[in-house]
Amino acid sequence: MRASDTAIYRSPRRSVILALPVGIAACVSIPFLTANDMSVQIAGAVWLGLCAHVLYGLLEGTLQDRPIIRINGHGILDTRVLPRPIEWWEIEFFYPVNAGRSQVVELRLRHPHRTLADAPWYVRLGLGLNLPHVCISLLLLDGSVTQVVSAIRHHAPHLVPRARAILQ
Repeated sequence: MRASDTAIYRSPRRSVILALPVGIAACVSIPFLTANDMSVQIAGAVWLGLCAHVLYGLLEGTLQDRPIIRINGHGILDTRVLPRPIEWWEIEFFYPVNAGRSQVVELRLRHPHRTLADAPWYVRLGLGLNLPHVCISLLLLDGSVTQVVSAIRHHAPHLVPRARAILQ
């Protein structure tokens, strides 16, 4: 990785903090698992399984040492969205953000159906609607919107005129 590249990793602290309420929610299933009615027991087992799945995903993410988002001269790689980087020419603009309050950077793509053809179905779900095509969420990551916008400005000067008032 070059010095001008920006890499954003998963935040272990934030993942563990989110895992605590999920673990508490899993404890709610205990009375259901010990109930006399079979359908209530099944509902409790399903709830416990869902909570265990979410906990596994959160705690597995804390052990990852690879970046989730990488911004460089080729484009933006968000491994949660696509296995390849979204190249700079594919991005039409990014929406204005409030750097003090926002945890998401939203992108509008030039050809969203072609760019997101390899993305999972849930990423392509709202392509026909008047919504941002890609949302880069920094909620569970060790990065800020200011850091992402600065990296975009550095690597994609053609997006700067549209983003001039974004961090004000």
